[in-house]
Amino acid sequence: SRLTYELGGGSDDAILIRITGNSGGGHFSDEWVSWKLIELTLRASSPITSHQLRKLFSGKSANNGGFLTAVLLKEGLIEAHPDKRRYYRLTGKAPSLTAPASMAATPSSDKPEAITKKSPASKKAPKKQ
Repeated sequence: SRLTYELGGGSDDAILIRITGNSGGGHFSDEWVSWKLIELTLRASSPITSHQLRKLFSGKSANNGGFLTAVLLKEGLIEAHPDKRRYYRLTGKAPSLTAPASMAATPSSDKPEAITKKSPASKKAPKKQ
């Protein structure tokens, strides 16, 4: 399935991320999560799993952590751990609100003052064993 998400800027110049859609029908929370909070959570855990990201959401869908992991991978903020399957590590990059030429800036009526990037992220279905 395909996820859609938004990156936005808050009034304090914080970068915020939220999941906005899933073509596969799985439930998720569309609340904004601060990159600073995500980064602090990920730095406190090594290596990283999607489970650690679940606690960042007040909505309790089991999909939130995995979906946010897909977004972070798409943005290049985390990468697969070289030695451990289904584990990740920070890349040291920061999220960017610069939209590629093919993406139009889209204002939002929700919290952040300016949404400057919308993009799809893919999530892979687990392999059947």
